[in-house]
Amino acid sequence: QRFHENFQLLRPTSQGDEDMRVLQDQLREALRLSSELATCTGQAISGARLAKDAMTVARRNAESIRQPLALAEGQYSAAMATLTSESQLLSEEDELLKEAASLLRHQLQAPH
Repeated sequence: QRFHENFQLLRPTSQGDEDMRVLQDQLREALRLSSELATCTGQAISGARLAKDAMTVARRNAESIRQPLALAEGQYSAAMATLTSESQLLSEEDELLKEAASLLRHQLQAPH
């Protein structure tokens, strides 16, 4: 009698079958989501590698630009210094010309 009761407990019931189907469906869904997650993770890793490579190229480009840029900045500074100097000389020359014009005017207006 006791063996028969225990054997009855081991037999699947319709509720147990349904629970097993639900569990299998949930496991299938979990596996599908896990597979999608693995795919997304792989794509994220690939994207990160591409970004790293792009940063490396950008860094190299920046290094190759840095020296010519420094040279151009130096040339710009030298040109500005020259322009400032020439501007100052032109101002002084302008003052001298004004003084010469004034002296000439006085000489022309003076009685001979």
